[in-house]
Order: sequence, then structure tokens, then C-alpha cells
Amino acid sequence: MIRTLLVVVSFLPLMAVAQSIWTKSNPVWHYDYWNVAEQGFIRIEQQDSVLHDGHWCDHLVATKYRFFYTGPPPSPMAYNTENYIGGDVYVSNDTVYYWDLDHFSVLYNFGAQSGENWLLQNGQNLTNDFQCNDSSYVVVDDVSSVLLNSETAVFMNVHDSVGNGYGIQGPINSRFGAMGGNYLFPFMHNCNPNIVVDFDILTFKCFQDDSLDYNPSGEDCEYLLTHLGVDDESHVRFDVYPNPSPDFFFISNLENNAIVSVVDVFGKAIATYKNEKGALIIDASKWANGIYLLTIDTAVGQVQKTILKK
Repeated sequence: MIRTLLVVVSFLPLMAVAQSIWTKSNPVWHYDYWNVAEQGFIRIEQQDSVLHDGHWCDHLVATKYRFFYTGPPPSPMAYNTENYIGGDVYVSNDTVYYWDLDHFSVLYNFGAQSGENWLLQNGQNLTNDFQCNDSSYVVVDDVSSVLLNSETAVFMNVHDSVGNGYGIQGPINSRFGAMGGNYLFPFMHNCNPNIVVDFDILTFKCFQDDSLDYNPSGEDCEYLLTHLGVDDESHVRFDVYPNPSPDFFFISNLENNAIVSVVDVFGKAIATYKNEKGALIIDASKWANGIYLLTIDTAVGQVQKTILKK
């Protein structure tokens, strides 16, 4: 797979060159995901076109490939598929709209400037338990340009407004949308600190259409499917328990000098440990409740696991 050079040019005036807005024919997105006791990827692709309120839209269908152990490790892994968050979108000028149940809402506004915001969703609170606002806004932190092969696209960093029930945050670009620890469509949030919801942790993997092939990792976009997730996992054996836990996690069977790093659902580094005794104790008593991603680096490979602190 051809790797695409990604260059962010923060000093390039946005109006000096033509900006590429949205996808070409046959777009396909891949996002990796993790959750408690499972991992996999989300594949999004256009299947056909549909008509909503006088606008022809790309019908984007998302499929979740869910990989899990058939028993305690080192049991083999299996996978199944299920529908995931997709949608119908159309583009007008520099704005991408999505069909939001019975009306159109703004998915991406690539004409917005730093400090501005757009209404992502209105009037659809989750549940009373989640304690989120009815209206969700995306706030623009900064705007620049990104060079994808010979195409120049708008590049933004955005974040959610406080209390969003749905959100998009992190880096996005006008060529194919969400990058980084993000997802193409608005993702559900929980605003109640007293409950824990096992949302998937998502990370952009790669994108391609008829004129662009962008894969920053250089790895097969569907690596787990093509390798069944067995070979690499079998090289690194360890156990994390208890999981979930309110305070301490124990990691056993680690090799000496293994590096364990922890990030939260927003990709923020929480802690890093170096194992020197074959087992490691992680003190999570001061962490906020929620899902965290463990990355274990050893001499024979890298494995990622999710843990739930509650």
C-alpha cells in the first residue's frame, strides 16, 4: 500500500490554493477500536446514494469487526461482525451535512475559523442518566492546510463543547474527515461522572478512494482480519486482573524491561511503567472512572489491552 506524505502547513493562507473538499468515488475508511476484552476495526464504505429532503446523499455503511478470545489466553481468537455508526452525507461548498434522523445537521464546516463553532446536533439528548445537553457543538481550535499527495485540504483541530451528548474532537481534514483518536460521525458521550459507560476507544487507521491512498501506519488496514489476530498476540503473554477494578490492576507474566504505557480515551498519557520483577502493580485509585488503553512493549512485540476503572 502506498503511503501518503502528510505535511501540515500552518502558515499557508487558506485562500491561496484550491482546497479539496470531501471524497472522490469509492471511499473507504478504517478506524481501529478497543474495548474491554475485545478489539478490532470499523470499516466504512459507500454502498449507494439516497435522497433526503431534495438532496442526493452518499449512503455510508459502517461494519464493526469484533475480535475476541474464545477462552482464556492463549486460546485462539474469533471474530464476528455487526452494524456500526454510519450515515448519509452530502456536500455543499465547504460544508458536509449528515442526515440526522429527520433533518440535516452540519457534520463538518471547513469554512469555520479558529474560535468559531458549529451546531453538530440539536434536540436529541441521550438518556437522563448521561446528564448531557440537548445541543452539541464543535469548537474550532486552529485552522491550517494539509498536503495529501498533490492535493491541499483544510486541516483543523477541534474539540467538544462542555456537556456535549455527541461530539467530534481532535484533528480533522476536508478530504476525508476525522483523524487521530476520532471517528467520522458524531460519537456518543456520557456527561455523568458517577456512572461508567464502556464506549469504544477509536483511532483513525487509513483512508482510500479512487484518487487518494492514505495510510500513515503503513500496516494492513485490516490486519486483524488478514492475520486472525492470533500470531502476534501469541508472542506476548500476560494477564491483567482484576478488570474492571476500582483501584489496583496487576499485570503478571511480563518479561523484564517491558514498558507499559497508559492513555485515556482522549489519547492523553496517564502513566508509564518499566517492569523489573515479572509482575507490575498499577495504582489507578486517583484516576477518573472510565476506560484506559494499556500498551505493552516487549522485545518480541507490542500488545494493547483496555482496562476499566470504576
